[in-house]
Amino acid sequence: MVVARRPVSQTTPVYCRIDSENCKSLVAERQPAQSPLSSFATSPVNQGTLRRRSPDFVKCGVRRGTTMNCSRCSSLLLLVLLTVAQAQQKTAAKPQPPTKPKTLTVNCSEAQTSKACSSFKQLLEAHDKGVLDSLSSPTSYVCFRPNADAFLIIHADEPAKYGWKESDDGVGQTSRYKLAVSLAEYRDGVSYGYKTSRGYWRQFTPDEEPMFSFDPTEGSKGFGVSIVYSEIQVIYVFMNKDGGKSFYSLIIRGSTGRFIETFDADDNSSTTNSGTCLIYR
Repeated sequence: MVVARRPVSQTTPVYCRIDSENCKSLVAERQPAQSPLSSFATSPVNQGTLRRRSPDFVKCGVRRGTTMNCSRCSSLLLLVLLTVAQAQQKTAAKPQPPTKPKTLTVNCSEAQTSKACSSFKQLLEAHDKGVLDSLSSPTSYVCFRPNADAFLIIHADEPAKYGWKESDDGVGQTSRYKLAVSLAEYRDGVSYGYKTSRGYWRQFTPDEEPMFSFDPTEGSKGFGVSIVYSEIQVIYVFMNKDGGKSFYSLIIRGSTGRFIETFDADDNSSTTNSGTCLIYR
């Protein structure tokens, strides 16, 4: 036989067998006329009711309009405990160290450019600062010279969103400051040459792509750059080993990375290389 459990508080339910004398006496005690709990029993919100919990048990002192069985109470309590445990676990979790940025990857499967590509890949894997700085945003191009251990990196700084001002002639806008365009050349895995120039970007209408132009001057050692309609052109003059001069030209199509490189000597000899540059954005 199950012994009835007296309520600890006014809203604590009591479970007992229907045919138990103890249960009958408990029910009788909760009647308004015979129990000091009459205020609880006659309350419009907390009026005591007898509701059947199972075929053999009844529950006394349940809030009006609610019926909650034991299994539902247990499920709700378990859910609350799990939620609290998860919150404490998240709070106590140790902060994770910042993840390292992914290393740039390159595929050197093409036979004609495998030497140049392998040298570039070696510098990337070594986290070479000069190469990584050249590949900084917004856009850089890496061009492998065919059948040679040589490659080029060209990088152009572009104006920020608020880096524009109205042009002096009132047509379109120009960059507020001079920005750099650089060309770095590597041969046999080491730096061979570096050229740079600074100039202003210009945009005539909001729908047009910005343009950059810097003509060769004595101060730039004959290095000139133009970026017009997504096509980059670099030109400069250099001295040959025999004392003569050669004219260098590099043209890159910005959308595809296709390039043409030309060496024109003053003795009318010419050499042309072509291929596809890697584009890093």
